[in-house]
Amino acid sequence: MSDSASTPAGIIFGATGGIGSILARRLSAAGWRLALSARERERLETLAKELSAHAEAADATNAKSVENVFAAAYEKVGRVGGVVNCCGSLLLKPAHLTSEEEWVHTLNSNLTTAFHVLRGAVSRMMRTEPLTKNEASLKASAALHPLGRIGEPHEVASAIAWLLDPEQSWVTGQVIAVDGGLSSVQARTPLSA
Repeated sequence: MSDSASTPAGIIFGATGGIGSILARRLSAAGWRLALSARERERLETLAKELSAHAEAADATNAKSVENVFAAAYEKVGRVGGVVNCCGSLLLKPAHLTSEEEWVHTLNSNLTTAFHVLRGAVSRMMRTEPLTKNEASLKASAALHPLGRIGEPHEVASAIAWLLDPEQSWVTGQVIAVDGGLSSVQARTPLSA
C-alpha cells in the first residue's frame, strides 16, 4: 500500500457483509488505503488479500475490540480520514414472537456497534480544543443564538437547581431548553435572486 499522505485512508467495520464488501471494493478501486474489520476472520482475510487492505478481526459489540481495530488501523494505514460502520442486522418478527435474546442481539448489532465505532472515531478524528478557545468558532456559535452569545455554565446550573427544588415537584416530563433560544429558531433559507 502507498504511504502517501495524499492517499485517503479509511476503516470499514462489518466489511464482509453485502454493503461493506461492495464499499470496500469501490474505495479500494478509488485508491483508498483500507483497514477492514469483521467478526469472521476467514472471509475478512480473503477480502483484505483481494484488496491489499489491512484486516483486523473484531466483534464491534465489544469496546476493547473496536479500540484495538482503531489502534492497528492507524499503525497500518496511517491517519484515517473516514470511518464507516456497516455492522447491523434486521429482525423481521413481530414483538410477541421475538425472544429476549433476539431483541438483545438486534440492539447490540445495531446500536452498540454504532456507539463503539463512533466513540473510537471521534476520539481520534476530532480536535479536543474547546469551542470557546477558538475565536472564529466562538463568534460563529454566538451568531447562531438569538441572544447573540453562547450560554454560561451558571445559566444551565440555575435551571437544574430550579428543577431540583422541591417546590417544582409538579414539573415532570418536560424538555426545558436552556439554549438562548437556539432550538426555537428556524433555519434561514437564502432568498432567491
